[in-house]
Amino acid sequence: MENLRSKLETLDVGSSDEHASGYEEPSLSSSAQAAQAFVTSSQSTERPKFVVRTENVKSTVTDKKSLLINALKRRYRTQYDAIQPIPYIKERLYCVDKVFVEGGTEFYSVRGTADKGEWVRVNSYRDIFTDSRIKSTRRIIEAEAGYGKSTVTLQLAYDWCNGVEDSPLKDVDILILLRLRQLGNIKSIYKAIKLFLVADEPRIKSSDIKNIIERCSSVEVLLDGYDEYPDKDKRTGSDVDRVITKDLFEDFDVSLTTRYLPKDYARYNTKRVRLVGFDKKARDQYIRKAIAGGNKEIVEEIKLALKANPILDDLCQVPIFFVMFAHMTHEKEYFQTFKSVTEFFHHMIQCFHDHMRKKSLDKNTKKHM
Repeated sequence: MENLRSKLETLDVGSSDEHASGYEEPSLSSSAQAAQAFVTSSQSTERPKFVVRTENVKSTVTDKKSLLINALKRRYRTQYDAIQPIPYIKERLYCVDKVFVEGGTEFYSVRGTADKGEWVRVNSYRDIFTDSRIKSTRRIIEAEAGYGKSTVTLQLAYDWCNGVEDSPLKDVDILILLRLRQLGNIKSIYKAIKLFLVADEPRIKSSDIKNIIERCSSVEVLLDGYDEYPDKDKRTGSDVDRVITKDLFEDFDVSLTTRYLPKDYARYNTKRVRLVGFDKKARDQYIRKAIAGGNKEIVEEIKLALKANPILDDLCQVPIFFVMFAHMTHEKEYFQTFKSVTEFFHHMIQCFHDHMRKKSLDKNTKKHM
């Protein structure tokens, strides 16, 4: 009965338009006329209409997009809620928003066709995405180890997940944050997203991710740690290579963090940014925000510990050094006065060793040590 009804409905497509133009329908056979009369009388007095329904298709894409976004937010939450200022003290975990403090940020300004440019200071890391002088769909964020490249990406993830009002990502449909050290021998970026970001969502496949992303009006991609990428500076034909050279996601906003520039990237379409560390204002802000709260005595205690050793004071311009020093000074009495710089470095090396070992244990990551 359903097949017969479908055939009859197909015969009736656009009949009113055809009569209006003077076109006469060919007469149906007697059996078809009888069947049509039976279908019509059993349901309604109106003539059946053939309608192409797209609601179900749209609904499926919309539903899967919501599933993807929720899965991404769950994954990012586990990352930004697990900041360890002192890597080997695992019981000290912080949300990134509770400890993030901006250091200095600069962009590389080149005028006209000049070969060389100059580094120009901006007010905030948010200017990387909003300053018209740095506006581009491709940017590279450079800094040495310990200057907070990964922390910036986690703060951006926090902003997106929580809809922070003044965040440059608040209107972005989807944020993709991938750790490149995990992506060795993985050609498809959609497979990487499935494996490392939404593995806990069985209703989303790699093909769904591709379909959803291609339909989005706004996607932000953060590729963290090119210098740790197992396939760096190789021509593998992977999606990561194609994104960096702007052959994939051409219209999407992509930021790459790294200690050095890739050999092959979209040079004339890429803006360069660098993080330059903590000045005294940033250090003071970190102590107050992450450690002391409103306790002025703690603030002065940590400042005095730094002033007691000018060499440490210089070293603590590097954010990771300062963060470790500040927390160790506050949390351990015997850290408050180091007998020598050697003693300080002994603990720094212990922290770095644990930090790198943790990275090397990531699934699909080559050993770093």
